Amino acid sequence: MGRAEISGQGSSRNGRRRYRSTEDIDPAELRQQVSWWLDEHPDGTGEQMIADLSPVYPGYEPGELGIVLRAAHFAEKRNRQR
Repeated sequence: MGRAEISGQGSSRNGRRRYRSTEDIDPAELRQQVSWWLDEHPDGTGEQMIADLSPVYPGYEPGELGIVLRAAHFAEKRNRQR
């Protein structure tokens, strides 16, 4: 899948950002998880989704997956508006 920023706030240490590989996350599965979540929570926020879906990926902290889940959340909501 790529890399997720480790810092949930987008901060950097010594001017360098830290990233963690997300290669073991299947993008199609992640999108499906987000889609199912949105079916159940049509007015839910990205923060609620992160809290609910983070346990599906136990090897990651919520802050590590936040940017990936938010991107999938945004894309799914946009697709549903078309």
